[in-house]
Amino acid sequence: MGMVGFGQPYELVTQARGIAQIHIEGQLIFKGYVQFGLDYLLHLGPEGILTMGHMSSVASLSKVICHQSISFGDYARLGSEAQVIDTNFHAMRTVSTNTPMPMRGPISIGAYNFVSNRVTFLQGAKTPNHCTVASNSLCTKDITALGENILVGGIPVKLLREDIDRDWTGEQSMLDKYLKLF
Repeated sequence: MGMVGFGQPYELVTQARGIAQIHIEGQLIFKGYVQFGLDYLLHLGPEGILTMGHMSSVASLSKVICHQSISFGDYARLGSEAQVIDTNFHAMRTVSTNTPMPMRGPISIGAYNFVSNRVTFLQGAKTPNHCTVASNSLCTKDITALGENILVGGIPVKLLREDIDRDWTGEQSMLDKYLKLF
């Protein structure tokens, strides 16, 4: 009881519009306390598996659409108006060979990731642990080879800075205190 918070106004200056949508056909796995902000869209197709790590969150006005596999590591924090979509919804093909392209692909957001606002993750995206993603970025590939403690950003994302991380030690006790619903 109280492990998962839906409609949690934990962001600054957040006012609900009352339009949150949840549609679950697949598997939704919680590995600890999880928060969802206000007015989000959560859609799991029949074959979708969404795994939410301990103290992970989906901020207000964000979308998570899972038709295959999406995982959030512990303390993976998704900013407002972000979207994580593991399907392109439409069958695509390479014209010259008439070869079908995959419609779906897994997404993995590492532990202790801070994802800023308006970031988009598409199929095949994978971030390392201790990664910060700058506002308005597009994540479409596996960037774990860049290492941990990095800042990435852009369209598509690229390495912006190494040897940088959110102050999780300083914030972890505050997050545990204010965001757990017991």
